[in-house]
Amino acid sequence: TFVADGVRWIVDYKSMPVTDQQDLSSLAALFSQQLSSYAQLFQHEGLPVKTAILFLSAGKLVTIEQALNED
Repeated sequence: TFVADGVRWIVDYKSMPVTDQQDLSSLAALFSQQLSSYAQLFQHEGLPVKTAILFLSAGKLVTIEQALNED
């Protein structure tokens, strides 16, 4: 996790073997709940949060759209 240009980024690295032909967006979406839980840890900062999965075997970063519940 890091802050760049006023945005908290949470990047989860996955070492699972994937290919460029796989739908990496759908695969990344499987980890949405996990990243949402991580994002809750930083909610108190008041910064926008972006999350992503980095698939190491494909060298691809896939961002995940999140809606944080601010109740």
